[in-house]
Amino acid sequence: MGSNVQEKKKTLLQELIELHELAFVTIMRGYLQLNFDGPYLNVYTMPEIGEDGASIKLTDMGYYDRLCRLVGKKVISAKEFPGICLILAFEGDVFLRISLKPEDRQCAEAVMLQGENGKQWMVW
Repeated sequence: MGSNVQEKKKTLLQELIELHELAFVTIMRGYLQLNFDGPYLNVYTMPEIGEDGASIKLTDMGYYDRLCRLVGKKVISAKEFPGICLILAFEGDVFLRISLKPEDRQCAEAVMLQGENGKQWMVW
């Protein structure tokens, strides 16, 4: 991947860090939308939620409740591990880990991030 593409991703991911709280979670058939009052993520590969040393997966009881408890929290870090995962760490020592592995995908994309201005977006 070219350095311009990597820089664009880094810039868009930085928009999430400490600038915006997670405003709402929209649960759709087959994907989630995480809206940060401007930037948003469409997540097509359901994320794992990490909290208190535990890992919560889509098939675990309380998954959506725990996901919705992130509303009002800020992202404190966002890291991409190319071809492996994207990790968003939130206030309160909670993280979302989104697999970028081809075998975990439900469709061609795992995640789409649209920037606050709606003119920039990235797809993993």
